[in-house]
Amino acid sequence: MKYNRRDDIEFLKEIRETILYENLAQLSMGTMFFHDADVIITDDVEEEFIRNDKSEIIVETPHAQELSWLFHKLQKEMADTMSGYHREEFFGLLAEAANAFTARSDDRTGLLSAVLLQAAMMVSDQKQIRCGQIRDEVLSCVGSLSDLAEKI
Repeated sequence: MKYNRRDDIEFLKEIRETILYENLAQLSMGTMFFHDADVIITDDVEEEFIRNDKSEIIVETPHAQELSWLFHKLQKEMADTMSGYHREEFFGLLAEAANAFTARSDDRTGLLSAVLLQAAMMVSDQKQIRCGQIRDEVLSCVGSLSDLAEKI
């Protein structure tokens, strides 16, 4: 996992600040609803064409514009974390977090925060996996050095 730009954690902090303190309606204006990776975000499910042969996750919310803006931002900026998941899995987990929140509340800030929390958990999972890989590499090197020391 190589970071050529800012870390995903830093990006999530910036987006959190934007969600809390910026005018999201204005920022998200003109954003196309997110229809990708087997996820459909809409404000009216009746107007959507839903294929019967796919298991799409549908998020219906009056905040579809803002939620789509967030999904598009995550798609653009979190390539490193997304590389550890299939696209459908990554966005599916985010959509499920959105649906779980909308089942309880209609709060826009809470909805976007719930999705960000899920994204942060995925970043954490990827970092734990990478730490385990580094540990295994170090232990492998230590074993090789021990074998070399015994031969000398």
